[in-house]
Amino acid sequence: MWRDHVDFDACEHTLLTCSRFYFQSFAEPASQGWLRALSTADAFFGVRQGPIVAVRLLTAMQAMRLGRRSIFHFSHPQCPHCAEVLTEHERRFMTALKAYRCGDTATARLELMMLCEGADTVDVQAALIDLATVLTNPTPATKEMQYVADFC
Repeated sequence: MWRDHVDFDACEHTLLTCSRFYFQSFAEPASQGWLRALSTADAFFGVRQGPIVAVRLLTAMQAMRLGRRSIFHFSHPQCPHCAEVLTEHERRFMTALKAYRCGDTATARLELMMLCEGADTVDVQAALIDLATVLTNPTPATKEMQYVADFC
């Protein structure tokens, strides 16, 4: 799936990029991608909020990694063409975060259940909720917009 085909706001796109830098650090420790994750968070969220967001994102990622049995597939953050591709695992993680930001717990839990391959998701749920609490929430859909979305 292409990154520009998903309904993520600027905050979520930034968090996706940060998560990719963290994953790059796990896959290639010498890359020190975690430094890019921190600087990307600081640049978008500011020097006061950036470190808080970055650490809470890392906490959620670690909880998710511990809950999975298989490898998490991610796109390389520094390859321009690769970075435009959204993997299924990235999409599920980010959709769960977006759902928590919008108050849609059922969708978040479903995405996490699939992402964690049926394993317990309590820790990753708690970590994503903690992350969502420090982010500004997207504008919730109006009842009319929800009706149209449900109808389609």
